[in-house]
Amino acid sequence: MRANAFFDGTGATGPALVLAGWVALGLVLLLIADRRGRGTRPGTAAAEPRTAAA
Repeated sequence: MRANAFFDGTGATGPALVLAGWVALGLVLLLIADRRGRGTRPGTAAAEPRTAAA
């Protein structure tokens, strides 16, 4: 932070783009993992909906 303040942000574009790239990659991996986890697994799918006891 001190270097960016002293040099008025000169040269900060490269590291900012790398950081943005890693963030985008992380989000893509999270979305892929979320979609893979949505499949029904044997034994976990509710064949009969549970009803609340009256």
